[in-house]
Amino acid sequence: MKYLNLIRWKNVLIVIATMYLMRYCVIKPFLEYGDLPVMLSSFNFLLMVVSVAAAAIAGYSINDYFDLKADKINRPDEVLLGTSIPLKHALYINYVFNAIAIAVALWFAVRLGDWNYSFVFAFTTGILWFYSTSYKSIPILGNLIVASLVAMVPILVVAFEMILFSKAYRAELSSGTINYMPVMYFVTGFSVFAFMVTFLREMVKDMEDREGDKEVGKKTMAVVFGIATSKIIAQVLLWATVFSIYYVAFKYLPGDWISLAYFTIFIVIPLLYVSWKLQKANLPNAFHLVQQILKIILVTGLLYAVLICVQLA
Repeated sequence: MKYLNLIRWKNVLIVIATMYLMRYCVIKPFLEYGDLPVMLSSFNFLLMVVSVAAAAIAGYSINDYFDLKADKINRPDEVLLGTSIPLKHALYINYVFNAIAIAVALWFAVRLGDWNYSFVFAFTTGILWFYSTSYKSIPILGNLIVASLVAMVPILVVAFEMILFSKAYRAELSSGTINYMPVMYFVTGFSVFAFMVTFLREMVKDMEDREGDKEVGKKTMAVVFGIATSKIIAQVLLWATVFSIYYVAFKYLPGDWISLAYFTIFIVIPLLYVSWKLQKANLPNAFHLVQQILKIILVTGLLYAVLICVQLA
C-alpha cells in the first residue's frame, strides 16, 4: 500500500477514468448520434491510456523525491521516502515507468502509422521531470504546468480521434456534410474546467505548504506574494470559474435544466463553500481541507460526462 500511496494511485485512477469518460460518455455517443464510428480502436485507445498513466506514475514518484525536504517540514507523518521506502526506489519507479510510457507511446504511434505521435508523450515525461526539478519553484509557472498537464488528458483523447476522423472523412468535412466540432467543444469544456480547478487547487496547496517551501528556498506563489495576496488571486480564479460555468450553461445549453441543476448542486455550491473556507483558512490543515474539496469538485465536474451519455442514449 505504501508504494501505491507514493505513486498517488487515486490520482492515477482519476486520469484513467477521465480518459474513458471522454471516449465512452462524450465522443462515442456524439458520433453514434450522427451515425459515425469512433476511429481509434479499443486496443489503440488502451495503449494511449497505459502510456498516459505510466507517465503520471513516473511524475508522482519523482515529485516526492525532489519534495522530500519540504515534505519533512510540511507533513512529517506522511513522508514515505527515506522511512518506509528507500529513496532510490522513487528513482527506479520513475525510470521504469517513463520507459514504459515512451515504449507504449511508440507502439501506439507505429500502430497509427506515424511515429511522430509519440513525441506528445515524450514531451509530457520531460515536462514532468523538469517541473519536479526546476519549474515547480517558479511562481505561477509551476501551477500553470500542472494545470495544463491535467487539462491535456481530455484533449488527448479527442485530438487523436479528430486526427483519424479528419483523414477518414476529409471530403465530408470539407463539404460540411458532417461536423466534428460539437464533440471538440464539449471535450474542450471539460479540459478548461479541469485546468481552472487544478490551477486553483495548486495555489491552495502552495498556501498549505508555504512554511516548508519557504524553509527550503522554493519560490512558490504563496512564498513570493504571501498568503493574503495568494488568497485574492485564488478567489478571482474561483469566481471566474463560477461565471464561466454559468456562461456556458446559458449560452450553449439553453433550456437544459438538468445540466444547469447538476452544475449548481455539484460544482457551483461546493465552489462557493470553498470560497468561504478559503477566506477563513490560516493554518495548513484548513488549506488541506480546501484543496481536498477542490479535488472532489474536479471529479464531480468530470462525472458530468455520465449525464451527457445518459441524455444522448
